[in-house]
Amino acid sequence: MDRRIRFTNFYEHPEDSRFYVYEFFHEYIADYFEELLVSRGVTFERHFAVDSDPQVYLFGIAKSYLSESNKCNYLTHAHFRKPLIANVWLKWATLIITLGLVALALVGYLQSR
Repeated sequence: MDRRIRFTNFYEHPEDSRFYVYEFFHEYIADYFEELLVSRGVTFERHFAVDSDPQVYLFGIAKSYLSESNKCNYLTHAHFRKPLIANVWLKWATLIITLGLVALALVGYLQSR
């Protein structure tokens, strides 16, 4: 398998340019992605690469379904992502500090005129 650094979890199939390959490292995420593909009528081929390290779930999808498969991919990542700031108090503190800094900058700008 190709070991280049990728910023996305999908890439053009290395041997057949008519397909894209999506890869997931957890079975429950791959299962959710598969459910979304089935619900949208996207035909695909699923493969579990046992011999790779780490083990990876691969989906081969034709380029004609690229738009729908990308939507499913984004929805899958959105469903399983964690919030940037999980603690509620820390969220509010960050918001208040940011608003305070913006207000301070605005006051400084208005006084300098």
